[in-house]
Amino acid sequence: MAQFEKYHPILTAHFQLDWLTQFRVNAINELRIKNGHHEGIVETADFVNRQMSQIMKANALVWGIGDRESDNFLGLFGFHPIDLTNQTGEIVLELSDKSQSAGNFIFTELLPHMMAFANEELHLKTLTVAASSHLDDWAAMGFATTPEAGVLACRLA
Repeated sequence: MAQFEKYHPILTAHFQLDWLTQFRVNAINELRIKNGHHEGIVETADFVNRQMSQIMKANALVWGIGDRESDNFLGLFGFHPIDLTNQTGEIVLELSDKSQSAGNFIFTELLPHMMAFANEELHLKTLTVAASSHLDDWAAMGFATTPEAGVLACRLA
């Protein structure tokens, strides 16, 4: 059984990925509301607890994205769900308004790093993402449309 709890923090040149419990619940709540989840602080705290439970059960990995320079909370990134038996995972990416300052680093630095992580550490062979924006950026990373509307898939090495 994978021990997912050891996968934090993950550092890149501009980002620090850490458990959601390391970020202010208010910032996570603002992001969730921005992305259509109509919930209060208590529901957001429950969401964070559920994510941590999924990590401990090796069903998912979800991190908060922090800007290493400003310490701003930029959003969520994760693989949820993860199926280690079938070597598949679904990318979850939710970005806050503060992520605009990170520019293209999300697509040129963070995502390629995490795709390599998915392949090398988790031994995943296929990643999918429900994407309605940045389609050119996803395509540049090897994602292509699938028969399922709005879902892109990428076969890893």
